[in-house]
Amino acid sequence: MIFRPILPSTPEYSAALALRDEVLRKPLGMKLSAHDTAGEESQQHFGAFDGERLVACVVARITGDSAQFRQMAVAETERGRGIGKRLLLFAEESLAAQGVRKFWLNARLAVLPFYVACGYVAVGEVFTEVTLPHQRMEK
Repeated sequence: MIFRPILPSTPEYSAALALRDEVLRKPLGMKLSAHDTAGEESQQHFGAFDGERLVACVVARITGDSAQFRQMAVAETERGRGIGKRLLLFAEESLAAQGVRKFWLNARLAVLPFYVACGYVAVGEVFTEVTLPHQRMEK
């Protein structure tokens, strides 16, 4: 498994959009929208590749020394193999090398245990986002 940054306007970015749509929106009867991808050209993207095939991705929006992870997606066939955890760690290490010290995200409640296992803690109240209950998590 290879972990590397993904640049916008590349075939890898197109593959990440397709994966995010398949994993995060299609099960909700939705499609990835322009709102979901607004401003992504200035955000950092990371992917996990099995050969040339993208199997997981995550986006990071950086503000000062803080980064918000968003749109984390792991292909259904690849779940349970530790790829998501390793991708998140790769992204954290890459961003820490750039001066990021605080990481946060809005986690779907269904995957809260995954983020807890990655060292994140729940903060604040549960809220609804994209029709599902979410919890802010920080590290």
